[in-house]
Amino acid sequence: MVSAVSSRGVHRCGVHTVNTGLKAQSDRVGDLICEGSVERLRKYDDLCEVGEPECPHHYLGMIGVRNAYQGKGTGRQLVEHLKQIVRDDNISEGICLNTEIEKNIPIYERLGFRPR
Repeated sequence: MVSAVSSRGVHRCGVHTVNTGLKAQSDRVGDLICEGSVERLRKYDDLCEVGEPECPHHYLGMIGVRNAYQGKGTGRQLVEHLKQIVRDDNISEGICLNTEIEKNIPIYERLGFRPR
């Protein structure tokens, strides 16, 4: 897994608590999905917390673009919209995201993120 945070110079952002209540919710969800999935979710949540910045920040939980729209700037537009929201917020210091897909790191770097 890789964590990335946008630089403060690019944008500012507002407070967002990562995975609020996720562990408490996962017990309830465990009845609906296989037992191993809940444990993997807990481990992933723990790994995400390790890379999380201590400063106030926005968290980009998930982003995806359908194959038909990839390479046309759709993902960039989504991220740029988030950057504008972040610039308008005077509390936070950046945007954080996590990925398990290393081939996506160059995409995030082109969007202004840097690996941590």
